[in-house]
Order: sequence, then structure tokens, then C-alpha cells
Amino acid sequence: MPASSATKYLKHPLATSVASAMVSTLLTLFLATKPTFDESARRAVSNAVAGQSIEISKLAGSANGFIVGEIRTFAFDGEPFEGTNYRQILDDLQNVGWVECRGQAMPKRVYPDLYSRVGGRWGRIDDETVRFPDFRGVFLRGWNHFASVSDFVGDPDITDRESSVSGQERDRVGSSQPPAIQLHTHVEFATNPGASIPGSSPQFIGKNATDATKAQSGPPAPESVKTSRFETRPKNKYVLYCIYTGPRMENHYHRSPS
Repeated sequence: MPASSATKYLKHPLATSVASAMVSTLLTLFLATKPTFDESARRAVSNAVAGQSIEISKLAGSANGFIVGEIRTFAFDGEPFEGTNYRQILDDLQNVGWVECRGQAMPKRVYPDLYSRVGGRWGRIDDETVRFPDFRGVFLRGWNHFASVSDFVGDPDITDRESSVSGQERDRVGSSQPPAIQLHTHVEFATNPGASIPGSSPQFIGKNATDATKAQSGPPAPESVKTSRFETRPKNKYVLYCIYTGPRMENHYHRSPS
């Protein structure tokens, strides 16, 4: 490798930070074996290691092990339960960067880190304000990412997705999809399956048919199933979705308006 190329790579911020962190860590280990070493020097090395870790985290786009824009689920909400004030817990979470995904306003000046990564893909209010994702009461689906459709992967209704902001492509994180029921057929039992009367339709047995009617029809009526007037859905349980906005800075982050 030419010397100029090597110098270029060695001067890269990530390479510099990693190298500095390695050196600082080795110094820390060395100092740990020297109890007579000056305590102020020990603290200086410890601070250097911490500082390099922060720089590496910034380069990786993370802080405290979390990625800005990361979504996590929590098994509690903001309502009191068994004597615990969960509203206070949510407030404490927000103080360290975790905010509930409920579609509230996200001012750029309040959440600059998250704004720079997410932008207006979840909805825009004005030039300086967008919206947090709103995950209340919905299922989350993996980004299709131009996948070919099969029985095990891919969204066959990609053209029915709706963009949250003008100009956004359908196959992008942030797009939405309305509810739908897949085309299907039902097998029913007629009161007289052998009847063939021109211009007439067979009579079907409901779940409340009398035993005498069932006996006349031959096969038993099918068992009823749970239905909904509004949606097709799998079994589910509620969780609370929160998004990581970045480390809290004093007098910088505060609860955003709804």
C-alpha cells in the first residue's frame, strides 16, 4: 500500500478514535498494576478512555449503546398500576432520550439528532417540525425493500401502501397500509343439498338452526367463528413503543407539544 494511502486511512476519525481507545485501555490496565501511581494520572487516563468511547459512539451513530431512531417495546404504560406511578417512569425514560411513539410534534430544535436521521418520513407539520411515528394500536411490518413476493417473504400489496409525506415512495420505511381481508371462500350446508329448482337459491343453515332442521339437511352446520366488523387480525397483546432520540442535554430536551 502506498505511504500516502496508509496515511489517509490512519488519519480517518474512526481509525484515530479506535487506536486512541486501545492505547488508553492498555494504559489503564498498566496503571491498575501500579498502586503507587499518582491518582490524578489514573483519573486522567480513565477520562481519556471515556472520551474516546464517546467519540467512537458518535462515529457509529450511537450513544450509551443505543442508536438514535431505534424502536423498543416496553411492558408498561403511563397509567398507575398496583400502586406504581408509571407516568413518572415514562417521564424518567424521556429524560434519558426515550419518547413514546404517539404521533406528537417533533421540533427540529428540540430533537436535532433524531430529526437529522428520521426527517419527515412519519409526517411533516412545517419546515422546522415533523411528527414522531404513531404506533398506537397498529402492527409493525418489516420494510419490503424491493423483495420478490413468495409465500414466506414480500408484500404482495405494495401498490396499496400510502406515503406519510408527499413524494415519498411506497416501498420505504414510514409508509402505511390500510386494513384488508384476503379473498376467500366459505363452505356452507344447504337444507336440501339435492334440490335443483330453476331460479332459486339453496337455503343455508345458521348456527341457531333447530336439531330437526339439521337432521333434515344431512351434514351438520359449521361451527361459528369470532368475527369483527372492522378488521382482520391475529391474536395480539398491547405493548408500548418508544423511540430513542439521543442522549439528553441539560436545558435542551423537553417534552414536545402534542
